[in-house]
Amino acid sequence: MNDVLAQRFFPGGNAIGQQIVLTHGEDNHPLPPKEIIGIVGGSRHESLAIKPLPEFYIPAAQDPQRRMDVVIRASVQDPAGLQASLRNIVHEFDKDLFIPTLEPLEKRIGVTLAQPRFNMMLLGAFAGVA
Repeated sequence: MNDVLAQRFFPGGNAIGQQIVLTHGEDNHPLPPKEIIGIVGGSRHESLAIKPLPEFYIPAAQDPQRRMDVVIRASVQDPAGLQASLRNIVHEFDKDLFIPTLEPLEKRIGVTLAQPRFNMMLLGAFAGVA
């Protein structure tokens, strides 16, 4: 689970070792209890302006139907070679898995910062004219 969820439901700070019960489906069918084995920092998924939401993580082997995002840290100038290597490694495990094109983090962050940058540029232009 992330720290946002831990603070919300375990404000005393003793979430590790506790169990939570999740529900699934339209009828909110309860699943077997899950033990909390660790707490990670919150992640901002859609925008840097949106605060991290409460999240929990389940091993892929326990819930193979879910979508998975993978973040890779690499110091490579040309991601094409890395893309091919990763595709080969993943396809050794499962040839049917879809592997999207790699996208640098700077590009992903740049998209979320485009509107604030434009607003600041426009404000600067108006200030310069004034």
